[in-house]
Amino acid sequence: MGFLVTNAYGQVLDKKIVATSRLDYTIVRPGGLTAKPPKGQLKVNKENTLNSGEISRDLAADMCVAANSDQWASNKVPEIIKDNMTKPKAFNKLNI
Repeated sequence: MGFLVTNAYGQVLDKKIVATSRLDYTIVRPGGLTAKPPKGQLKVNKENTLNSGEISRDLAADMCVAANSDQWASNKVPEIIKDNMTKPKAFNKLNI
């Protein structure tokens, strides 16, 4: 449903799919961004699997920088939030 609503405005998502099909990309989708210092552990999920959660802006920025140089993140869309219940994940070799 979200795809249909978002795509209705000029077929934005269809155009993204065509544009990214020829490029190496990583699209990091953070949960709700907070200005608080990072607390908790990083939770990394596959595309379209998270419905809620928050993450600090600092941790989201760190993830973007790390994913930029990590082959495991190539052509993937990791969704990230903080989670106090999971073990920490290293940025390299992203578990997505």
